[in-house]
Amino acid sequence: MHYEPLFAPFSPLSSAAGGAYLGESIALAVAVSWTVCALLSETVSRRLGAHVVNVLRMVLSLLFIGALLWVCTGSPLPPRADATTWGWLLASGLVGYVSATIACSTPICSSVRASVNSS
Repeated sequence: MHYEPLFAPFSPLSSAAGGAYLGESIALAVAVSWTVCALLSETVSRRLGAHVVNVLRMVLSLLFIGALLWVCTGSPLPPRADATTWGWLLASGLVGYVSATIACSTPICSSVRASVNSS
């Protein structure tokens, strides 16, 4: 199965058709979205707790990535991923999840969590 690039018309980023600052505009939009996300995460985690916010964030990101893949490729799962790729992906997620769990059970994370919850 052959897949066409989704943004093929924008491949020359500095074209005369108004795409002269496309890369810079995308970079600025990403910076703004990261800032808004950080501010909203702080506010919401004070009300709901950091663990609830992280689980909710992961579920929502999984849904959004699945929706984006579905729009771009017609499948909510990566169409070209073989068993080896899925194995590495699962191993990477497991290592990240375990290391974050270990890191958040240390006294440093506990003191940060206590200070956030008390304010």
